[in-house]
Amino acid sequence: MEEQDIKYGEEEEISLLDYLMVLVRHKRLIVAMVFFAGVASVVISLSMTNIYRSDATIAPRGEESGRSNPLSRLGGLGGVA
Repeated sequence: MEEQDIKYGEEEEISLLDYLMVLVRHKRLIVAMVFFAGVASVVISLSMTNIYRSDATIAPRGEESGRSNPLSRLGGLGGVA
């Protein structure tokens, strides 16, 4: 095996064109993997059972004065506005 003439701190330059050529060479594999992943995700999501869930919090109403600020009824930060 031949030794490379790369000194410490120097790196071999790789252009974006090299990366593009690799992607072009493997375009069929990339398209096939994306297609099969999409089909698999559709099949898995359609085969799952639907789960419907709802949460509610019930709190007692406090005493309200007749002429209170209408923004205070909006909740925690409503009175600040």
